[in-house]
Amino acid sequence: MIYLSYHPPYSLDIHRKERLNHYDYCIPRIKYLVFEVRFPDETEQLKLRIGKNGLVYDIIKLSILNSTPLMLEYTIMPIYVNPGINENILKSSIYSHNTDPVLEVEQVVYLDDGIPFEYSQTRHRYDKGDFTATNLEHRLM
Repeated sequence: MIYLSYHPPYSLDIHRKERLNHYDYCIPRIKYLVFEVRFPDETEQLKLRIGKNGLVYDIIKLSILNSTPLMLEYTIMPIYVNPGINENILKSSIYSHNTDPVLEVEQVVYLDDGIPFEYSQTRHRYDKGDFTATNLEHRLM
């Protein structure tokens, strides 16, 4: 079970400073494995609301912390929304290249017996707060 929690920006500098100090040594290194331009498949066309001839960036990146792979992320972005992205922009920040990007989280919450309890979608500004994912099964062992 993975628990995802949202952390809004701190209003007190002392809390933010403590948090930054805690994460200073935990900043992962990013390695880009794939950066290509191609045509979207049917699922990508539906999700991105583009036609079969609308080109997309296909990006695969690996986050590494202390020589340990943490996360493999597959990203598809329509070129017409994000023109001019290159490897230099990838290495700095795609988000600073765009105007007002939003993180959309879709979730289904289940009861202990596996019955779906809630379905929700939330949208968060990328520059306001952060997310933490915690593997509760690993933490409880």
